[in-house]
Amino acid sequence: MKSANIILVIFVSIWMCACETMPQTSTHPSASKRVSRVKATKAIPTQTSTIKRSAIHLSDWREIVINARLGKDENIKVLELERTDEASHHLVQIRDREKLHMHQDHDLTVFILEGDGVMAIGDSARTARTGHVLFIPRTAPHRFINLSDNPAVAYTIFTPPFDGKDIVPIIEPQSNQ
Repeated sequence: MKSANIILVIFVSIWMCACETMPQTSTHPSASKRVSRVKATKAIPTQTSTIKRSAIHLSDWREIVINARLGKDENIKVLELERTDEASHHLVQIRDREKLHMHQDHDLTVFILEGDGVMAIGDSARTARTGHVLFIPRTAPHRFINLSDNPAVAYTIFTPPFDGKDIVPIIEPQSNQ
């Protein structure tokens, strides 16, 4: 857990600097070469794809989304960017909303890269806008509701690494309206 916290602190520092200087599109000459090699491949029979990369380049997230865009009939797309023994890193696109669920064995940190919405965690709802960071401890019921016209995009970190199976649906009580 200690190394995961160190990774998180380093990432947040880098992310905060990158957000201040992040161009709409990359101007680095090698960016198009790097991104053109990125392809989403089915890794887990759910909505998760894996992108093979030697490092996570936060400034490339827009180009990654363009190359692995959420389909017209898709609500959620998850791309695995990196995996270590301690954590897995994902780029998540959400068109509308997630179903209420929890992760029995995984903590989740969410960095909202683009979009505006509400993150329900337990009994509370929090604003989740571009630049916000949210922590969701294991067993906490949660879901994201996108309020933007376009799909929201988030960078997420699961500790330990996400196995694609630890999604426990929560049955919501029916309202009597």
